Amino acid sequence: MASYPIGLPQHAFDSTDALNRERFPQMKPATPAPKGFSEWLTAGRPSFDEDAASQHGDALAMILDGPSTSAETQWPASELAACGLHGVHRWFLSEEQGGYGWAQEELLHGYRWLAGHSLKTAFILTQRVAAVKRIAQGASEELTQWLPHLADGSVFATVGISHLTTSRQHMAAPALRARQKNNSHWLLDGYCPWVTGAHHAKMLVIGASDSAGQSHFFAIPLPHPHIACHAPESLLALQGSQTGKVELSDATIPDAYRLRLPPGGDNSAGNLSTSVLALGLADRACRYLREASSERPHLADSAIQFQQQIDPLHQQLVDMARGTTTDATPWTLRSSANELVLRVTQAALVAAKGEGFLSHHPANRWVREAMFFLVWSCPATVAQSHLDHWSTTCSNS
Repeated sequence: MASYPIGLPQHAFDSTDALNRERFPQMKPATPAPKGFSEWLTAGRPSFDEDAASQHGDALAMILDGPSTSAETQWPASELAACGLHGVHRWFLSEEQGGYGWAQEELLHGYRWLAGHSLKTAFILTQRVAAVKRIAQGASEELTQWLPHLADGSVFATVGISHLTTSRQHMAAPALRARQKNNSHWLLDGYCPWVTGAHHAKMLVIGASDSAGQSHFFAIPLPHPHIACHAPESLLALQGSQTGKVELSDATIPDAYRLRLPPGGDNSAGNLSTSVLALGLADRACRYLREASSERPHLADSAIQFQQQIDPLHQQLVDMARGTTTDATPWTLRSSANELVLRVTQAALVAAKGEGFLSHHPANRWVREAMFFLVWSCPATVAQSHLDHWSTTCSNS
């Protein structure tokens, strides 16, 4: 019989897979089906043309592109399960940990493709990946039991660390405090303001600050008697991500759950994957312009011009991931990606005309989702660059 991490019954792993095989009988298990799909994603196709996608990723794309309007506020359980069956969760782990061992530049291709079909699902995956990678990097022997189940997608993990990087930075006291109770336990008290899918998580990775200002990271199995997952916040977009506050009330956490992360492994603000998700959403809006141009040919030029901005920016992100660029920083690329996705999605709304302003039309959802990049993991330098640019543009017009 298979062994499962402490705190979870066997059915917690079996039921998700069985349920989704029943829902999606046409879908194959993750091996070896994803190999061709993965090779296509990483073959250096910057435009992610739909013909290639239909040959390699059509089954997954069909589920990600499902009835997204009616499901905008729903947790994407089917989409996440489909990602597990297609091996997506293995993109982010090494081969030794049960993954494919993709390099960062390959992950940028994958993230862009995912966001081009469902930003909600792609965003949730970034939070899951942030948790899983930290567990893989710094887990104790007890926590490594979880890795096989994190790799195949049978366990959902999420992360609450924004208060250490971008959120609540203006406050004098830390949002979440850590105090060592004894050699074997810690006390955590406070809250994580933004945690995605906490109600669905079996593992929560969080960061807390001690009295000296040092950050400590923990991977905590859920549920926990002193950890409360609040109701999700009402968001302008991505409501289905079910993001909200998690509160810890003097929660006693074993030292075995503390992550020993390498130096520099705790800061995810403004990373390249955030920028490439913006490009994936821009791809989707640009694709809408191309589709609409079949009946309104004048839209074709706009679609081409936008794509000619998206693809080079993606290449800059890839070059930075490879370490072969010196004329940009992660922050300047993030600013450019934010500006671009705002323009492309608003262009799609213009093209959709009045119908695009109806609540059921995807164009207005894309506009709202684009605004998310102005606040999600957005460093102060990027936010200030937007304020400076917009205020100067307005004053000069």
